[in-house]
Amino acid sequence: SKPKNSSSGTGGNRNNSTSSGNKNNNKNNSSSAVSGNVGGGATVSGSAGALISIAASKIGCPYVWGSKGPNSFDCSGFVYWCLNQAGVGVSYMTSSGWRNPGRFRRVSYNELQAGDIIVVSGHVGIVAGGGTVIDASSSNGRVVHRSLGSWWANHFIAGWRIFS
Repeated sequence: SKPKNSSSGTGGNRNNSTSSGNKNNNKNNSSSAVSGNVGGGATVSGSAGALISIAASKIGCPYVWGSKGPNSFDCSGFVYWCLNQAGVGVSYMTSSGWRNPGRFRRVSYNELQAGDIIVVSGHVGIVAGGGTVIDASSSNGRVVHRSLGSWWANHFIAGWRIFS
């Protein structure tokens, strides 16, 4: 079963260190250069902060099984839509497809950082930094920003580093 805790009151402001000022800072770190053909183990240039800002903008949108946005999502549709909006061209994958996406660099639970994709048993989300995740939660019925608590650690399958 999915975790039932929710922290809808946190909004997207918890991770100011990763998402503030991206419009000005992106010019200096070549974040607009996104490689569309990334081999296994690779990362792309880009902005984890931009991805998190995009994800945070959808907090509260309804969970609808099979939906890929822009106003309702299931977990894998949410990750798919957010990554593509952030300029990372990915094909749609279910949560089981995210177990081995054939690209990006695999990271352990302890290595997770803002902008990574976390895959757990039957679910996928976007790590938002500060020990939190943004995901389309079936048990909460909406997109939520919540703690990466013990449920996530106990059901962890893989983490994927999207941005270099």
